[in-house]
Amino acid sequence: MKETRVLLATAAGCALVAASVRAAATSIMEQTFSTTTSDIATDAAYSSTWSGTGSVAPGNKTSYAASAGQPMSDDSNGNVLTVSGKVTATAETTADNVATVDMMVQIAKPYDALELPSSEAADETTIQIAVGVETDGKLKAYCTSAAGAKGWYSLGNTEYVADTWHRVSFTFDYTVGRCLISVDGVAAATENGYVTADGTTTGGAWYKLANVPAAAADKKLSSVSVVGSTSIDSVVVKYSATASEAMPALADGDSPAYTGGNVTKKWLLEQGISDSGVNSATLAPDNSGMTLNGKYVAGYTAVDNKKFELQDMELSGENAVVKFNPANIPAGYKYVIEAADNPSFSGASATDVKGTTAGSATISMGSDNVKYYRIKVATDNQ
Repeated sequence: MKETRVLLATAAGCALVAASVRAAATSIMEQTFSTTTSDIATDAAYSSTWSGTGSVAPGNKTSYAASAGQPMSDDSNGNVLTVSGKVTATAETTADNVATVDMMVQIAKPYDALELPSSEAADETTIQIAVGVETDGKLKAYCTSAAGAKGWYSLGNTEYVADTWHRVSFTFDYTVGRCLISVDGVAAATENGYVTADGTTTGGAWYKLANVPAAAADKKLSSVSVVGSTSIDSVVVKYSATASEAMPALADGDSPAYTGGNVTKKWLLEQGISDSGVNSATLAPDNSGMTLNGKYVAGYTAVDNKKFELQDMELSGENAVVKFNPANIPAGYKYVIEAADNPSFSGASATDVKGTTAGSATISMGSDNVKYYRIKVATDNQ
């Protein structure tokens, strides 16, 4: 069986993750396997940091891609760490700070359905987060869903070709019990994740830990493990004081990311979307038919499958109860429902429904027998 799993082991247990590493972070470990050895557990070059079953040797890097976001800096001799079972690197960070892990992984499609390794499943209550490859070649994370259920949840629809190299990166934020998972430099946003680390809205790239350590002393990264039959390279572990320090783009909330739209770089990163090549007409990846700009100003996420439209209407006496998809609309915007007696909406009256969270608003029908209604987003000063 061929499979790839990256386990992040902490003082409280183990978890399978990876994270973006930025220059502002303090380095704990950087390993490019420049020294050739047959056994990491006994060779002096690695035994002080690494344990387990694995060997360092020149590897096949013909698929070691060089597209945006990867690879990290690599030594010229082409050595990799071949894992045969499980390897663990001790890399303890400062408690409560944001830990980041970055590595190149040779992703391999398994023959058997994805499950926790038997050696880890026996202590499942301590596993915080894990990433694995399903039999269809797609990545999944072992975490907690928005509904509070632990299990394996999709990290996207991309099918990875067996034995190809990819950069797997994680920002691990213990203060909120979530981590941002990225593959090849792009955050993996799905409906199982959250738009922000504090978890206020689903449909992003921050994933909730399956188990969050209770003690402050345990809220730190202590080691990184890889389980399965695969190869890894360029392993980097760092820590930062805050998530925005680890990922400066998260602090770039006011800078437009592309011409012709209102979307910020921060929003795109949290949605798992690169700002390279996108514009105001770029469609959201959830097949909703809405543009990224439309999703942003409506307060939706890029992967929530919502459309900005009136969903239903019912009469209540002389009023109409208009229903629509509620959302966390960005600051500076408001919802407006317009009513008119003609489909061109000439002479329409407008009702400000900013702050409506129930997804409905009661609008006066007036004395006419027929009314037309529509919803739009407007700025606060309109």
